[in-house]
Amino acid sequence: MRINGCAQFNEYFDSTPFLYRIPPKAMKTAARCATRLRACEYHSTMTKKPRASTILLDSRFQHSCYGTAMTLFLAIVVMGSIPGARHNLGQYASGLVLHSTAYAILGALIFLGSRGSASRRAICAVITIAMMGATDEYVQSFWSYRTAALGDWMVDVASGGVISTVLWKLWSRMTAN
Repeated sequence: MRINGCAQFNEYFDSTPFLYRIPPKAMKTAARCATRLRACEYHSTMTKKPRASTILLDSRFQHSCYGTAMTLFLAIVVMGSIPGARHNLGQYASGLVLHSTAYAILGALIFLGSRGSASRRAICAVITIAMMGATDEYVQSFWSYRTAALGDWMVDVASGGVISTVLWKLWSRMTAN
């Protein structure tokens, strides 16, 4: 900092070490401000909402995802066993849409509810979806108004595989950061 036309100040400024240039009162004020700033930064980090990655890695969230998946699967099997329910629902969406949507949601919940690496989660989700789909089709074979179809099971497994692959890619990127 130099002031034009004030040689005495410029000479003092150039010859005095930087720390001695600041008056003591200003140093105390700066120290108080720095302390307050650190306190504000600490408070802001403590009050921030948790990131999505933090929530997804929480074991309570994993348990709730897995439990929700099992409950949803049981609801699918029970509702599919009600006479006429599938026919009424078929007026709004085809079997392909219903199977792919339901089992993609189940696959996502199972992936998020599993533990381990992204690859292990994806494999676990696909295998579980394959077993769930087979169980669903097996239960349907007991009802005269429903039919078990290999094509439905293949759609279930394909939708579980697609969502598991997408989540595997996203999970790998999220945990790498």
